[in-house]
Amino acid sequence: MYFLKNTNINALKYPSRAAAVIMQSVENFIAPGIRSIDIDKFIACLARKQNVTAATLDYKGFQKSSCISINNVVCHGIPSKSSVLNHGDIVNIDLTLFKDGYYGDLSKSFCVGQSTQKSKALVRIAEEALYLGINEIKIGKQIGNIGYIIQKHAEKYNYNIVTKYSGHGIGKIFHGYPMIYHHGYLNTNVIIREGMCFTVEPILNERSGFTYLLEDQWTIKTIDSALSAQFEHTVLVTRGGYKILTKL
Repeated sequence: MYFLKNTNINALKYPSRAAAVIMQSVENFIAPGIRSIDIDKFIACLARKQNVTAATLDYKGFQKSSCISINNVVCHGIPSKSSVLNHGDIVNIDLTLFKDGYYGDLSKSFCVGQSTQKSKALVRIAEEALYLGINEIKIGKQIGNIGYIIQKHAEKYNYNIVTKYSGHGIGKIFHGYPMIYHHGYLNTNVIIREGMCFTVEPILNERSGFTYLLEDQWTIKTIDSALSAQFEHTVLVTRGGYKILTKL
């Protein structure tokens, strides 16, 4: 479990802020006709300028600087020359950056070009669910409250949460405890304490919450080819509540 003790606060914040800066530039770069590999190369260039390392590069065999997931790809999409963005697509960009011993993790979904109301609604509700979950972060409360409010909001609009993947502790480690589930019950799981640092990253599917893994052993797709959207922030628990580190 990652706590603030013995932590260089500025070093902890740096990769998260860099991710936010890069994501802002990526948002302006995304357009119909752009290949996902071009987005990844753009991210790699920006990472060098920010003096940070893309944590996904060479991570357990992953060979790109980001995960780029389009439409029915739930997460861990591999950037490629063959995947081209089209009007109406939903594209998720997932960045994890590393600097001076610390990680920062940020994910955001975008509607590409002239989008449908269906796609816009899914992306909007997914982002709302993220912030509703983050607002449940209070010292002395339990992590189950985060997932409960996220699930409640998603189901209000007839979307389903992908329960197989969760948020995680982050800081001097890429993935650690506590696990942040995006579904569940009130007043369950670990008690939130000052100094915890973790991600909240709900994935909402248009229909079923079930997924499957492709042969590349990375790409996750919806079981029914329905649309998916995800948002993520790295959050530090503070005495006054919380600080979103991946937000400008």
